[in-house]
Amino acid sequence: SFPDASNGWFIGSLGNESNSSGAVLYHTTTGGSAWTRQVVPSTTMGTTACFISPSEGWLSVANGTLSNLTWQILHTTDGGANFTTVKSFNRTAGILQFVDSHNGWMISDSVDDQANFIAPLRIQYTNDGGGTWTQQYQNDNLGLFGKGQDANFPDASHGWYVGPGGTVLRTTDGNHWSQLSIPGLSASDVCSAVHFLSDGHGWIAAQQSGSGPRIIHTTDNGANWTTQQLPVAINNGINSIYFRDDNAGWLAGESGGIAHTTNGGETSNGVEIPSNPGFDIHSTPNPFVASTAVHFALAKASYVSVRVYDALGVEVARLYEGELGAGEQSLTWNASGAAAGTYFCIMRTSDRVMRTAMVLER
Repeated sequence: SFPDASNGWFIGSLGNESNSSGAVLYHTTTGGSAWTRQVVPSTTMGTTACFISPSEGWLSVANGTLSNLTWQILHTTDGGANFTTVKSFNRTAGILQFVDSHNGWMISDSVDDQANFIAPLRIQYTNDGGGTWTQQYQNDNLGLFGKGQDANFPDASHGWYVGPGGTVLRTTDGNHWSQLSIPGLSASDVCSAVHFLSDGHGWIAAQQSGSGPRIIHTTDNGANWTTQQLPVAINNGINSIYFRDDNAGWLAGESGGIAHTTNGGETSNGVEIPSNPGFDIHSTPNPFVASTAVHFALAKASYVSVRVYDALGVEVARLYEGELGAGEQSLTWNASGAAAGTYFCIMRTSDRVMRTAMVLER
């Protein structure tokens, strides 16, 4: 979710769907070249981050096990420093889209006793920032949250939903929904991501079992579609698509690949960020008492500088200076001579800067 050219957020989870231990929110203020990471307190997993400005946004997060799930909508007005709960739902999971401080939509499924996401699929609407919701659409045959579905609203009147079975729904008044038949999509397609701009340019990610993902693109609000080629790193499904304008866009793949285009998805001139780009830097344990291990990943061999700073910005330790190979890396900070408090580990390579906070207890 990028409300402007510099600020962006996305959300994930610690662990996997069946063994998640917290929602993790990532934030960039540099247009994606560097990211910070925070675990959202009192959560099990995260599903959506939607920001309409650098200060205001919403998260959809879950608590509990899949068979006893409480889904919460959290709201922030200070860029994610603090969140308040505006609504809770039992045994429901879903995704959010807001277009301003009041108007938003929720796409949700139910969860049964065996922890399966089930029908019906519901689309609901709020005009008070998420406090109350009214239902606009229900499909008793769809209910596969987590198996590939997404929604996007370029403004308060126009919205899109995509999901399994090649399903594409559209509203042109913000209230009534109709299903579209799109050439090139079939019942064997899972549509996992969608993004539309207010001028009618739109992108949908689709994939059939046993085949790689593909992007279909329209410039006339869905009347006509063409297929776009994808970078090599995006070969195992697509989780999200975002375009700032007709040319500048990003997509995130299931295997960690992130791709960036500057020409609307014509990848011959696009810029690809390889799989495992390395923005997930973190330390374990955290908080810690004597020492902690700093973990990160490099997409390619690089000269790396890893240093630790206190809360005033004073350097207190150098963990590594030199070349490191591609792949997962781990460095240990022995903090035996440091005072209790919050420290920041900053890793620099030739093309990015990453930071994580570490809390030392005594």
